[in-house]
Amino acid sequence: MNNYLEQLNPVQRATLIWLALMVVTILAALMSIFFKSGVVLLLASVVILIFKGQMVIDHFMELRHVSKHWRRLMSAYCIVIGAFVIAAYLMGIS
Repeated sequence: MNNYLEQLNPVQRATLIWLALMVVTILAALMSIFFKSGVVLLLASVVILIFKGQMVIDHFMELRHVSKHWRRLMSAYCIVIGAFVIAAYLMGIS
């Protein structure tokens, strides 16, 4: 898909990425209707959070082609936020 995105002009690329983010957001909202299990919903939400964060980092912040150090640092940020969400959920259970 990245090869396809490279062929688009910047406006088309941003629009396509924005639409993908919106679809994934709607999917996350619909999951709350279909999944009643807190753990399944939690894990799916964290995966979506990390995926969306990585898309923003790669495409809107344009960090896909920078030093791996900066990209890993921002990717770690998404993972840390996901870990905080899991921790908050687990603390709320007890």
